[in-house]
Amino acid sequence: MSSQVESKSNELGEPKSTARSQVVQVTRVWCFLMLATLFAFAIGGAGSMGIWGALVTVGLLIAKSQLIVDYFMELRSVPRPWRLLMSGYSVIIGSLILLAYWLGLS
Repeated sequence: MSSQVESKSNELGEPKSTARSQVVQVTRVWCFLMLATLFAFAIGGAGSMGIWGALVTVGLLIAKSQLIVDYFMELRSVPRPWRLLMSGYSVIIGSLILLAYWLGLS
């Protein structure tokens, strides 16, 4: 009987189908992160996108950091203030990058 239970669950006691779907979900997030990084690199490499390119790049930075917080740091289920703290940090850093860019233009 124990061999049937072992075959239906992983080492954490989760059903194998749940663990497999989590792996698929995290893999998709990772692929999106890689594509977003390449896209931001292409925008930055073009160099002529101006403020719109900077806005898109910072938007990608914020989206990517939120995905990292949710899926790789596994903070999806923590109390809301902790998630807001991490999200706020990303927005502040992105805003400072935009401010530096804007000041560099003038």
